[in-house]
Amino acid sequence: MYINNNFISKLETVNYYIGSFDANIELSKKLIMANSNISRKEADDILENMPTSYRASIMNKNNEYIGYIGIYDIDYKNSVASIRFEVNKKLFNAEKLEILLVIILYIINI
Repeated sequence: MYINNNFISKLETVNYYIGSFDANIELSKKLIMANSNISRKEADDILENMPTSYRASIMNKNNEYIGYIGIYDIDYKNSVASIRFEVNKKLFNAEKLEILLVIILYIINI
């Protein structure tokens, strides 16, 4: 699998690096299209609604892209948002929770 060399790790869990989303934006777009069965235009619309400061690629420790996580569908008026978290492999619940906690703590501290 091709991985863009511009990936920069911001965060780390036991098994994963979480970092620069845009280095793997095409892989994330393909993942959204496949998982949601939507068009490229619809995937582009989703990505446009994910602020760049609050989204990240997820790579395993072998530098293989496994997915992305990001804030989506922000409602500033009511102070709520959704999290999009999609991967291309099965994760244990503990791994999912660890990724979620790391990214939420990062977002809270920005």
